[in-house]
Amino acid sequence: MPKKYKSQTIACPYCGYEYLPGEIFIPVYLIGQPVPKTILRDGIGTILYSEYQKGKELDLEEKYICDHCENTFVVEAQINYKVSKETVELDYTNQYSSLLED
Repeated sequence: MPKKYKSQTIACPYCGYEYLPGEIFIPVYLIGQPVPKTILRDGIGTILYSEYQKGKELDLEEKYICDHCENTFVVEAQINYKVSKETVELDYTNQYSSLLED
């Protein structure tokens, strides 16, 4: 049986019937924000102004009618970005070799 990830499911608040995000959200509206056309930044990189090409607007809220109990509920997506520094430092100062065959 495939592994189930609870954090990736959305449950109806009335009956508990579970959905995958792709059943409720239209992916292009959830992730596919319009492509930036113009971005103006100050000297330290803070975005001061942005202009987008025509495209799909980001929509993080969906109203859905449960397939099981037929009650309507609203789902709000919260997209988080985790940024970390690269921790692996590559050392190109030492030469090495590896065998292609044993």
